[in-house]
Amino acid sequence: MAISGWKLSLARQYLQQADAAELQELMNTLMPLLVQSLSPQERAAMIKVLLNEHLGLLLQGIDESTRAELLNQALPSLVQLFPLDQVNLLDAFTPSQPKP
Repeated sequence: MAISGWKLSLARQYLQQADAAELQELMNTLMPLLVQSLSPQERAAMIKVLLNEHLGLLLQGIDESTRAELLNQALPSLVQLFPLDQVNLLDAFTPSQPKP
């Protein structure tokens, strides 16, 4: 289902006028509602889109040292939240082969 014009317009208007604290509060308020509204499969799909399509956008303009700091802060949570015994870490750190 696509977002209708007025909903998208209202969201854009709010986001353009909100300051960082208001955006943080909005995210903190909406995240539990989002989790309740989506099935585990839908949340997994949303996380994939967030990581594959939006993480780079969020990181734009952030320098390497800050990115490293963010990753260092995230790793302990990632280790706790993901089943590392089921993850092939070698694949994650092996450069992907160019597609023919």
